[in-house]
Amino acid sequence: MAWRQPALVLPFVLAAWVLDGLDGWLARRLKQDSPFGALFDQETDAGLVLLLCVELVVTRGFGPWVLIAGALRYALVLAQLLATRPIPERRSTWGRAVFSFSYLSLASALLTELDAVTIVAVPAGLGLLLFSFAPDFLAVARARG
Repeated sequence: MAWRQPALVLPFVLAAWVLDGLDGWLARRLKQDSPFGALFDQETDAGLVLLLCVELVVTRGFGPWVLIAGALRYALVLAQLLATRPIPERRSTWGRAVFSFSYLSLASALLTELDAVTIVAVPAGLGLLLFSFAPDFLAVARARG
């Protein structure tokens, strides 16, 4: 499994994280951003987080609870589809910071030895993700009445 060779994988994980932030910043800065680009970015981020979560369960022995982090985006999309009126998506600096922390904690859990910091960081990242998604789920609940 490639994950067992962190020296080979780490540059790609870090590059994906840096380029994820850079492409959105450049698009906004150059006025090349679009609703499709923002949606594509969100969905690729969600897919990558889900992939990292599945790998943690399969290769590192984490419990299925870690899959919650990977499922949050998809649960929100489903809830929005079931809402009685459209719910605008929020994008915030806080959300980007939470994503970065969560992504890096998940990647770290895959690429390094599991130590006390990593074992605390993964559930902390999940808690932050739950907290950051809460306003969106509350908005959907209010829309459903």
